[in-house]
Amino acid sequence: MAENSSLYPELAGRLERLRAGLEPLLRRPGRAALMHGDFSADQVLVDGSDIRLTDLERCTYGAGASDLGSFAAVEILHRVADGPLPKGTDVLSLPRTAAMLDGYSAGPSGATDSEVLAWTIFHLLSRLSDSFRSCSPTWRHDMASHLELMEDILW
Repeated sequence: MAENSSLYPELAGRLERLRAGLEPLLRRPGRAALMHGDFSADQVLVDGSDIRLTDLERCTYGAGASDLGSFAAVEILHRVADGPLPKGTDVLSLPRTAAMLDGYSAGPSGATDSEVLAWTIFHLLSRLSDSFRSCSPTWRHDMASHLELMEDILW
C-alpha cells in the first residue's frame, strides 16, 4: 500500500479508504486449504481428462478463497487490457472465474462470494503498480482506472 501511495501520491487517500474497507473483510475466519499461492488459468494444463497445475513454488496453506481471488484478479486484468469493464460488472461471472467457482463449490469446502471478492481486490491491489514496473507510458492512468475498478467491486 505504501509503495503505491509513494509512487502516485494523488491516490493515497483513495488507497487508504480501500485498505480500511478491505481489511475487515480479509480478517474474517475462512476455510483454510492447501493453496497454489498465485493461481491463474495459465497455470492449469489440460490434455483430455489429464489436468496438471504448474508453478507450485508459492504453494502454502491459508485462506482457500485467496487462490480463487487470485484466479479472478488475473482474468479481470486480462479483460481490462482490452478496455475497461462496464461499471457494476459482476466480476465473479466472468467465464473462467465462474467455471472455477462452480467447480470449487462442488468440493467439501466452498467459499462465499464476499470472501472471493475481498481476496480478488487484495490480489488486484498487489498488482496495482505492474504497469509502472513494466514501464508503460500510461501507468498513472492504468493505476487510477484499476483503483476505480477495485472501488467499484468493494462498494
